[in-house]
Amino acid sequence: MHPTRRTTPPPFRLLRGLRVWAALATLVGAGCATSDVSSDQKIMDGVMECLPPRTPTPTLVSRAIWFPHARGVGAVESWNTGYGSGVLAWSDGQLWFMMWNDAEKHYDMQSVIPLRTAQRVYLDGLFGGLVLVVESQNLSFDAFKLMGRGNIRSDPARTREWLAAIEAWRAQHPLATY
Repeated sequence: MHPTRRTTPPPFRLLRGLRVWAALATLVGAGCATSDVSSDQKIMDGVMECLPPRTPTPTLVSRAIWFPHARGVGAVESWNTGYGSGVLAWSDGQLWFMMWNDAEKHYDMQSVIPLRTAQRVYLDGLFGGLVLVVESQNLSFDAFKLMGRGNIRSDPARTREWLAAIEAWRAQHPLATY
């Protein structure tokens, strides 16, 4: 041991290590919280206000980032398409993506994607993050990254849940052109 180097006694090293791990767990845990916002009444009120009249209450609602014209995480197109952060809702066989208009205090509809006529709906991922990708019949693409509450990471479990629900719905509502 070097004579001028101070060493931390073992109990204090353990405490310092625990503090570091606790801080990391807090950061990672914040990003892992679910993207589901269907239990947030204020958000649901805003979503329902944004949807057209007589649209049923959405089956699924999540915080999301929309990547228009993106085929998925790994596609070159996805890095140059721009994006929007907002809420993704699924109701009446359609995906509704809306963004919060802070100046007017309401959601603005940005995109409506009919799932019945979609060519394909699939997941794409990289390093544990997943995006839900919809390929329309006109060969346009839209990708959605469902976000955890901490905005650090995606919500892979919720993304898989969305895909399973959409696939089940599409199986019950077949279209000859699938």
